[in-house]
Amino acid sequence: MTQFAARATRVLVVEDNRGDLRFLEETLRETGEPFETSAASTLGEARKILAERTVDAVVTDLDLPDSRGLATVAGLLAERPQTPLVVLTGSDDPTLGVEAVRHGAQDYLRKDALLPDSLLRAIRYAIERKGAELERMARAEQEREVERLREMDRLKTQLVNLSAHELHTPLTPLRLQLHLLRTGKLGPLTARQQEAVEILDANVRRLGNLVSDMLDVARMESGRFPLRPATVDLGVRVAQAARPFVDLAAEEGKRLVVDAPEGLLVAADPERLDQIVANLLSNALKATRAGDRIEIHCARDGEAVLARVSDTGAGFPPEAQTQIFRPFEQAHEREGTGLGLYIARELAERHGGTLRAQSEGPGRGAVFELRLPAAAP
Repeated sequence: MTQFAARATRVLVVEDNRGDLRFLEETLRETGEPFETSAASTLGEARKILAERTVDAVVTDLDLPDSRGLATVAGLLAERPQTPLVVLTGSDDPTLGVEAVRHGAQDYLRKDALLPDSLLRAIRYAIERKGAELERMARAEQEREVERLREMDRLKTQLVNLSAHELHTPLTPLRLQLHLLRTGKLGPLTARQQEAVEILDANVRRLGNLVSDMLDVARMESGRFPLRPATVDLGVRVAQAARPFVDLAAEEGKRLVVDAPEGLLVAADPERLDQIVANLLSNALKATRAGDRIEIHCARDGEAVLARVSDTGAGFPPEAQTQIFRPFEQAHEREGTGLGLYIARELAERHGGTLRAQSEGPGRGAVFELRLPAAAP
């Protein structure tokens, strides 16, 4: 037994009869095993010892000056329930010993049949049985916790899905009415009214993007997110997806440089690949200010094809490299939902690829690298 060989086994002996106590201590010495014993003559004294220090096992008489029978078992376990317990009985009738085991003791011995081998065997058995019991309890508690988290996750997914659908329903008529207002089909607008309509339109688009992200997350977490892979040219898709961001960056006083050569083939869902690129560039725009630079480079790297988005913007602490990919997490204080990077990484991994982030610290920019398996021509 490794536990017995590694160090002295700490045993608390609870016995009010001095002669029986000396006999027990001598019997432990005769086992030949290293035992470190402490002694108590009452339940109260034993509970005080257990409260102050840890022991490997307790060997106790059931009848003590301040406790009798099963109350002794209950009192010891109330103080330290994880401690293995061996009870001693002074009767030929095994009923009390069996009842003690049913109430939480691990084994019992008759005092008049006590031998070094039987005592050693009982202590070893008690420690092993208690260890197995605690392990089963820990596993059961872990399984309950896992099930609880699964249920919470399922409810969260249902809530996100329901909320997204409920928000999506009124967006269509809102967009339609705003379109009619913007195009003058409901009559001419004053300059102030036109400005108000533009503000409303921008916020409806933001809400629409949020709803789309929430629906994507709900589908991903519920396993209802099919991909339609095809052999596509990463360079071509990146150039197309980046085009509107070039103009948007220029409007904000930033520069977006696109280096996306053709011939970089990957097996991917074209629309979802565009979504990854758009989310990465959108994140870069949020992280930068006027005068900053954003670059996206595509290249072949061995058996993989990569797209690397770098910027000279806000950056983030190195320890946040994984945190920023969690739902609703943001590396910088900018408007947004905190879902874009999470969705981008989920999509990358569902394509058999990776998405990693790196920054040397706040204010020192960031690099996001998408890596996908190369496809045969």
